[in-house]
Amino acid sequence: MEILEKEKSMRILVVGNRIPWPLHDGGAMATYNFLKSLSINHQLTFFSYNTKKHFNDKKSIQDNFNFCEVETYELDATPNNKKAIFNTITSSESYFLSRYRSFKAEVQLSELLKRGNFDLVIIEGLYSAKFLPVIRKFSEVPVVYRAHNVESEIWGRNTLNSKSFLKKNFLNIQSKRLQSEELEFIKSVDAIISISPSDSNYFRKNSKSQLFQYLPGFPWLIKEKSKLQPLRVFHIGSMEWEANNEAVNWFLRKIWPLILSVFPNAEFHVAGKGLSKSDNRFFMKGVFNHGEIKDAEEFMINHGVCVVPLKAGSGIRMKLLQAMSLCIPCVSTTIGAQGIELNNNPILVADDSETFAKQVVALLSDHRKAIELGKTAQKYIETYHSEPKNLEELNIFLQQVTHH
Repeated sequence: MEILEKEKSMRILVVGNRIPWPLHDGGAMATYNFLKSLSINHQLTFFSYNTKKHFNDKKSIQDNFNFCEVETYELDATPNNKKAIFNTITSSESYFLSRYRSFKAEVQLSELLKRGNFDLVIIEGLYSAKFLPVIRKFSEVPVVYRAHNVESEIWGRNTLNSKSFLKKNFLNIQSKRLQSEELEFIKSVDAIISISPSDSNYFRKNSKSQLFQYLPGFPWLIKEKSKLQPLRVFHIGSMEWEANNEAVNWFLRKIWPLILSVFPNAEFHVAGKGLSKSDNRFFMKGVFNHGEIKDAEEFMINHGVCVVPLKAGSGIRMKLLQAMSLCIPCVSTTIGAQGIELNNNPILVADDSETFAKQVVALLSDHRKAIELGKTAQKYIETYHSEPKNLEELNIFLQQVTHH
């Protein structure tokens, strides 16, 4: 009881690079749920860019972030080919991170730091790393990095998967710069909160900062079983993320034809942010393009087996965890399943197209097996991703960092 009383007195500033609303992608879900969880025991202030791409008006912020104070700075961080090329030729810093630098935003943050009297600052994601110097200049409190993934790993894998020579060359240069800045950054913070075991290993190897692994938590579980529709398969994810585009392309080219050869009436349903209804990739037999949807859970519950055919990525897939929490059977690549303990087989895993197709076909062929896998998946979430348990451990760690 004494610990909780102390925790409630902590004033925490979280610094981000975007407003995590609406919850159309895993990154937004991860940040929003983290902020909401922290606000249970702490006085929370969220300072963030309000980017052109993820812009929220004042009413949206007031309605959806009423659990904390929010201060924003408007920024257009949209990638620009000319600026990217210019950066590659004339600079030695990462273009990916340089897009999130603004002198005026730093001034605004410095004023907040001077008047806020915070106990702790949390930098949310690597794209907020450029704020570290101003935080150090105007505050003496501990700085914690909350890592969504090992960002340089994602771009390194995207480089390997790129077919274009020019794009591959650009990504190779930029991913190396990003790795260098990421390594320097993780050595400069007081503590790191990682999101998966594989990420924890990377940070432990490359930084002496205090480390805590905080698995994303789910405050409730829908006990209603998924309406496991026969012969339905789905993928949901932001198509603004290159890795998801590559994953869907691979599934459609190499895996879906193999599934159709066994089940000609099978349906593949795809949805996600940035998905155009006119995208001609999806004009093929049995494929249904839902575009952007309002209710991800409703979509998941009604469209059968979840597939995560990722070839690049790091961290943990929030949409996969969400599907598992809904008792939905899932098939993923090893990379897509990163961060999930596979010893108890809560999902099926395959890395080549033939095996992946066989795993999906096995679930479509055996309804009872599919239901049992869904139950195992939900039990896994209950065991490893219980928000109350994980949050209690996080609060103890934060208390140690701040010496409260």
